[in-house]
Amino acid sequence: MKLTKQNIKLNQIILLLFLLLLLLVGAVPGYLQKHWAWEKPLPVKTISQMREIRQKGLELPGWQTKNVKEVSVSGEKWLYQEVQLNPETTAILLLRPQKDDKDQPQVQWVDVKGFQRWQTDRDRPVQFTIPPTSEHPQPTKVEAQFFRGWNRQQTFAVLQWYAWYSGGSPDPASWFWSDQIAQWQGKRVPWIAVSIQIPIEPLGDIEPALPQAQSLGQAVQTALMSSSLQRKKS
Repeated sequence: MKLTKQNIKLNQIILLLFLLLLLLVGAVPGYLQKHWAWEKPLPVKTISQMREIRQKGLELPGWQTKNVKEVSVSGEKWLYQEVQLNPETTAILLLRPQKDDKDQPQVQWVDVKGFQRWQTDRDRPVQFTIPPTSEHPQPTKVEAQFFRGWNRQQTFAVLQWYAWYSGGSPDPASWFWSDQIAQWQGKRVPWIAVSIQIPIEPLGDIEPALPQAQSLGQAVQTALMSSSLQRKKS
């Protein structure tokens, strides 16, 4: 019995060494030729569609667009879109689409905060779900950060996340690993930074605005998933 255990352990060591050898054989040539996914990423096929967003904005069912323009935020081009549900309910969308194959989400939230000259508090994570459709048989879950932002002129309830085809998160690392896995499958995960800003009373409570922010978040995510975030077939 003791000999059997030793044999099993030896077989495990041999298997691990064999797998390590396979890894080295596959990885070293790529390293020498600098073909790592993060150094030479696959092309993003929807860059042109995402660029159009900065000029045309999004069509959101039930919401009327009052103003659309391209603005510069820390030297980067963003869409600024004012939308209105009714005379009492308005919101501002700031969208920053991925600009090229190597572009990664990094400091967009810092840029927005500086652009708006905000002080912030009440930060907490929230979630919302996109119902299944014919194109997306499974519900799509999105994580976002919800907080209060204010300056001398106005106070907002703010909902922010990075949107991609199969979900979203405010954390750039979540997108990074999704994109790395996709690249091993010969695909990419296009992304767009989304900041929804709902005006509230000066230094008011943000909780009453949460349902509206989540509803608008669903509409934005759905519009992006059906257009510029849709992965094109090769």
